[in-house]
Amino acid sequence: STQNDHPRNASKPFDKERDGLLWEKVQEF
Repeated sequence: STQNDHPRNASKPFDKERDGLLWEKVQEF
């Protein structure tokens, strides 16, 4: 995941990879 600047990463650093992948999917739409 390269989305390191979205808010969820600040509160869930342990979910950064998983949440980043979900965020990238959202960005595709």
